[in-house]
Amino acid sequence: MKLSTIHPASLTRGALVLLLAGGAALAARAEERVLSFADPSKPGKLVIQMGLGDLRVSGADVKDVTLRSEDDFGGDAEPREDGLRRLDSGGDTHAINASGNVITISCGALLGGRHGESTDLDLTVPKGVYLIVQRSGPGDTQIEALSGDIEIRSLVGDIALGDLSGGLVVESTHGDVSAEFAAFPADRPVSISTAHGDVEVRVPEASKAKVRFRTLRGEVLTDFAKEQLVTKMEQSDTFVIESTGGDAETLRNERERVRAEAQRARDEARQAERAAREAAEQAKRAAKEASTSGVADGMVPPIPPIPPLPPLPPLAGGKVVAGTLNGGGPDLSITALMGDIVFRKAAR
Repeated sequence: MKLSTIHPASLTRGALVLLLAGGAALAARAEERVLSFADPSKPGKLVIQMGLGDLRVSGADVKDVTLRSEDDFGGDAEPREDGLRRLDSGGDTHAINASGNVITISCGALLGGRHGESTDLDLTVPKGVYLIVQRSGPGDTQIEALSGDIEIRSLVGDIALGDLSGGLVVESTHGDVSAEFAAFPADRPVSISTAHGDVEVRVPEASKAKVRFRTLRGEVLTDFAKEQLVTKMEQSDTFVIESTGGDAETLRNERERVRAEAQRARDEARQAERAAREAAEQAKRAAKEASTSGVADGMVPPIPPIPPLPPLPPLAGGKVVAGTLNGGGPDLSITALMGDIVFRKAAR
């Protein structure tokens, strides 16, 4: 994959600009729910579990979490004109749970909304919140202006992160990842892994880090000067055989193993994406059949659960670049099995 296909210089900003426009439109249509931590004086933990849909999280100088969504997250439904109150609206797949300083938002446990539709979320949260995002269906994730730690696990979709200053762990099966730090964390690691996609990370020029970049089929690129970013190629299994005088057959077998590993990574990423999209289509068909078949009492046929998120394929061989930025600091690890890695200076 060539760098020109992802336009790295505009990926984070472009995504966030589009997100602001989309978030404004959503806010205009959706009702707000305000969720409070038990003790706002202490750091809170926010867990978001999503199926199909896009997610936007923005940090602000606030104490509460504000949730905007067109979907119903349970609670008492308003009576209809005929005096009946609907019991099956959203409660089976959408829920909010608050326990102490932990708030958990679950939506689309079966995939998307109650009938398999997309569920989009737009949240404003305290800047220092500890954020965990678990994505089991296709959708983009965009997060900005957080100083707390972030953990993201995503099946299919692009991830755009901006104005960060905390620790970060990202695991993605299929999708590009971009992250820009306003301040690189001095005592917390940063780790980003994607099986099928490009990764771009921007940090302030004076940041200190111990870096490790690894890819099977992509390129590793940077705009840091050699004096700032001091790196070397580490020996992969193939390089070890070559440097120790391995025979031609052993070297050929090792190269075949690395190629097979790369193909397996591609296949697993494509299978994960295909399974998620097939599950989404199946859910939509079930919803359509339910709405046209006159099911008694408004009952909806069960929607099949989405497959579990597969683990990131193990990486053997390939290219490993390791070193230090400005003398070293906390760990910064980036793995892109099938894509490029771009490590750049932040714009400001």
